[in-house]
Amino acid sequence: MSINVNCGNISYADIPKGFDNIFGVSGTLKTLSAPELDIVQNHFKINIFTYVPSVFGKNNLHPD
Repeated sequence: MSINVNCGNISYADIPKGFDNIFGVSGTLKTLSAPELDIVQNHFKINIFTYVPSVFGKNNLHPD
């Protein structure tokens, strides 16, 4: 015997919908495929893109 109590749920993908403006989405927006871009534009309503170069300069990561 058990009692199942649903206290709510959350979708992390829907969090951006609660904001009027979204800044700093990702450095990979230029490489999105057509279906991915469609999701960004139609689901999340992000339609204006401004690309800014990285402020961190060259990546110095040297994998072993």
